[in-house]
Amino acid sequence: MVNYAEPMEADMKRAISKILVIWIVLISVTQPNLTTRAQAKPDMSNAYQLGVHLGFASFQLQVGEEAFELVSTALNNARYYAESLKSTAHPPDLEALENFSEEFDIVIEPTARKRLIADALPWIVNLRGEYSGILQQVSKPMGQAYDLGVTIAIAEAQATAGEPARDIVRSSLQNSVSPAQGLGLPASELNAIIQQIDQGAPLDGIYGEITSLRGKYLGILLAYKLPTVAGPNAPGLSTVASAKVTLSKGGTAIKAPAGGSTLNVKDQLFSLGCSQVTRKPGEISCPTVQGYETCQYYQKRGDLKVTHCSTTADLSAYANIEKDLTAQGCSNFLGRAGQYLCQTLKGAQACEDYMKKSGGLVTKCLSVKQAETDQDLKKHGCTHFLGREGDYMCQTADGFKTCENYRIDGRLKICRQPPKK
Repeated sequence: MVNYAEPMEADMKRAISKILVIWIVLISVTQPNLTTRAQAKPDMSNAYQLGVHLGFASFQLQVGEEAFELVSTALNNARYYAESLKSTAHPPDLEALENFSEEFDIVIEPTARKRLIADALPWIVNLRGEYSGILQQVSKPMGQAYDLGVTIAIAEAQATAGEPARDIVRSSLQNSVSPAQGLGLPASELNAIIQQIDQGAPLDGIYGEITSLRGKYLGILLAYKLPTVAGPNAPGLSTVASAKVTLSKGGTAIKAPAGGSTLNVKDQLFSLGCSQVTRKPGEISCPTVQGYETCQYYQKRGDLKVTHCSTTADLSAYANIEKDLTAQGCSNFLGRAGQYLCQTLKGAQACEDYMKKSGGLVTKCLSVKQAETDQDLKKHGCTHFLGREGDYMCQTADGFKTCENYRIDGRLKICRQPPKK
């Protein structure tokens, strides 16, 4: 596994340019129009592209709110390539990657954006490392392609941050040499760029060369053919799920296998924390309602050969919560149990309260209407009073009137005006 060079947040925030950050993403989502050989599989290029976009995402998260929309683009691209590798490698926490990419698409309120960035950054950095290990187990070349994508993306992104990032650009390129050589890719160009950095060449020019080299490597990997490995010991084909992992809320569950020729139903349930009941081989028990409902769905469809799905979650309490939140304008987010999208402030607040007190029955609360409200009030000169949710100070009569209309509609609590002089 490659030890990726981490960005230095303070230096980047002083040096980063909005134009250059946007340029990064425009280039990162553009793929060369290349034709692959008929027998070449896309796994190598997909692994490489997954590494590239997770590398870009981690850099942009360090930049902060300035690059918020660009994080969304990078995460959506990463999600696409992670999905494309499901038949080859079991993706770690793909649902969380989907959740983060969707939240970056819809969250507007500045405080919520800051919180989302703070939550996403350590998770993305950890996910980056997990994928390296998983793809190495599937095949060494795929792991190398992924590692190369991460390191060259970090080098490319850091090259936009100016002189404070010179050492990081160099170390990231140096980390790219080993996987490039392992894949039989030309490393001479990497070494030439490193030499230019050592000689003090401007990073603006270095950036263009790295971008060009990233595209060249992609073109080669699009036509790369993995060696065929047959038999029961082929890498990545294990379906044994015996290792245990400690859950964040205590207890243990069977961990889904790192590799797999297909993402089977049990793997999905294991990733949701479900486990095979030791003394009842025909029963699967899940700690969450989402896992329980997923188990029942597959059992009824005939995809899961078990006699019974059970849960330790309080289904009666969950039903009451579901009824209450539905009455207050909330619905299941993407059909997921315990996750809600609320159309009113009252519903969003009730959801947040349940999330704090329900013992894991409610796991996510989103409010699109509140985000729209915040944006509209900001246009009318209203801002959060002392940073309080649902409490606004409006500088104009028009803004105060708009605020009052939202308050009457139940979307916020308090509208204020500055004291008269």
